[in-house]
Amino acid sequence: MDRNNRVLVLNARYREAVLNGTTAGVNDAPLIKTLLFLLYEDIFRGLAVGAKDRDNVFLWNEILTAAADAEYRRFYGE
Repeated sequence: MDRNNRVLVLNARYREAVLNGTTAGVNDAPLIKTLLFLLYEDIFRGLAVGAKDRDNVFLWNEILTAAADAEYRRFYGE
């Protein structure tokens, strides 16, 4: 998460698995991108990030990484 530039960087490792082998593009995975936007919207909107926000971002990252790992293993069979 690049809060200063208000950008979420998606891990390229999981992209192909999330897209299920379809072509990547700016408009791919609209459901995932929308859910990420809704999850992180308050973090980007605020002027400062407090302890609760940092804890939430850490927890969301852990949960999302576990889900992305599961999707990657399902797609690649690893």
